[in-house]
Amino acid sequence: VDLSQFRNEEVGKGYQHRGVVRQKMGSGAGQAMKIVDMTKKDDDNDGDRQKSSTSTKHKKEKSAKKQKRKRDKKEAKETKEEKSSKYLRCEAVRIFRKEIEKIVLEAATV
Repeated sequence: VDLSQFRNEEVGKGYQHRGVVRQKMGSGAGQAMKIVDMTKKDDDNDGDRQKSSTSTKHKKEKSAKKQKRKRDKKEAKETKEEKSSKYLRCEAVRIFRKEIEKIVLEAATV
């Protein structure tokens, strides 16, 4: 594998990961391009403020739903005694245990 292809020494050429979106390039090599920093937030825009308050509400609702699921899961959890008594009531499990005990006893006597 030629590792030089991953070094991206020239703008707009070379390896590009599928999640990377490159900015559009100018038409001429001598033209100056305006580079936009997409990571900064624009404080002047009211739409962003409304969007953030909506996302905050969404986060709170999502968190409340998650907490409810956790509570429900804790309530539904069975103790070891409840599980073992449930298994002992099952006839198939009792038969299986008897067969295992027979095998173990036969192996211990040999």
